[in-house]
Amino acid sequence: MPNTHGVGPFFTHTLNLKPGAPFLHTAPTDEIEPPYRRSKSLIIKVWAGKGVVLGRWRNTYRNEDAALYTAIQGYGNALSTDDIRDNAHRFDEDLDELVI
Repeated sequence: MPNTHGVGPFFTHTLNLKPGAPFLHTAPTDEIEPPYRRSKSLIIKVWAGKGVVLGRWRNTYRNEDAALYTAIQGYGNALSTDDIRDNAHRFDEDLDELVI
């Protein structure tokens, strides 16, 4: 989890960006610790691979389960348990290649 710096409801933190990320875009930010707030954050690319996130927290009155579920959805692309189970063998194969 990024180390956020905040003043009142406003916050900022840095983040790693993929190559080719736009100079300016928005993305959701979710707290996974109480009080489980949410923000539609502005992300500014400052140099290759790095960005600064600026946001304003909004109370959502969610409980821990709802906040964590939203945070792991991957911007609306939630994995089902069947997806995870069906692809679990891929992780085992990768580990076999690394173990001597």
